[in-house]
Amino acid sequence: MKDVPSGTQSPGEVIKFPQTSQQIQSNSALTMGYCGYGFGLVQGFLLHTRDFWNEKGALKDLRSDGSFDDVTPLQIKTWQLMNERGAMTALPPGFVERNGHAWNPDTGYISQSEAWDIYSSKYPIAMKSYSDLAELATKNKDSKVVVLGKYNIVGRSYDKVAEEIVATYFNLENWSEVEGVLGKENMWNINKEFLNQQWAESKEFYFSHNPWEAGGYFEQEVLHLIDLGVKDFIEIEDNLWKAVK
Repeated sequence: MKDVPSGTQSPGEVIKFPQTSQQIQSNSALTMGYCGYGFGLVQGFLLHTRDFWNEKGALKDLRSDGSFDDVTPLQIKTWQLMNERGAMTALPPGFVERNGHAWNPDTGYISQSEAWDIYSSKYPIAMKSYSDLAELATKNKDSKVVVLGKYNIVGRSYDKVAEEIVATYFNLENWSEVEGVLGKENMWNINKEFLNQQWAESKEFYFSHNPWEAGGYFEQEVLHLIDLGVKDFIEIEDNLWKAVK
């Protein structure tokens, strides 16, 4: 006979006995089942929505920095979520996996390698590393001297000074095109890699403008050189400075 809980009950009140461990386990399983079902619905909705956007071509203009053109923040967040869950791994932006193939509204079903060939031909810049782009921007690379500075300020420009003394300098000729693909916030990484490459070759660094008054990208270059090991900057002649390692 089960013990009746202590306390006063009203006449006719139904006494609720404590649940058995079997009942508790059963209720827990039922709760987990509901949660799993709800998660499955959400995941299924996201997959269906992703496929719908792809069929409409919404993913076809995905940029290498993970953003879209003419797509809402909600759509971007959903794509990022699906990507984190591995729904689009091993495929270039704009393609989804279907039946073991890459699929795109323009190409239909193709192989993974064909998808990457199409993406790399359409967005060649996106396939290049910062190191690759830095090498493309390196002029007079065989020189042992690098010239940094400002561009065309008060009739003086670092690239002109570099050409006069046949020194290495940075000039990414398709800057606007690269910026359109990588995003303005990532362009400094190319300059930074350029400096790393020149530093690794033990080159001397000269400046067409006063590094102590640097601003913009020039200031970032000066600060990065200090991080690399530059101890001081000295003026060696009129309008020409040198980094002291």
